[in-house]
Amino acid sequence: MAFEVTRESVHDGTRLEKLVEESSKKVEKKGVIGDGAYDSRRNFNLLAEKGIEPVIKVRRNAVRRMPS
Repeated sequence: MAFEVTRESVHDGTRLEKLVEESSKKVEKKGVIGDGAYDSRRNFNLLAEKGIEPVIKVRRNAVRRMPS
């Protein structure tokens, strides 16, 4: 797995791709757990493309769309 320490001005959600790539070098991933900072369409699409199950807290007003 992987972690990254950033300045408070860096949004956590923008770092998911790098963390997934880094951890892929070490272990086979079946799922990713993240807080609401990782709730973005980009992150859900990234995980879907890689066949990784997202366990991410979504916003209360989020709209679920089925992939086409």
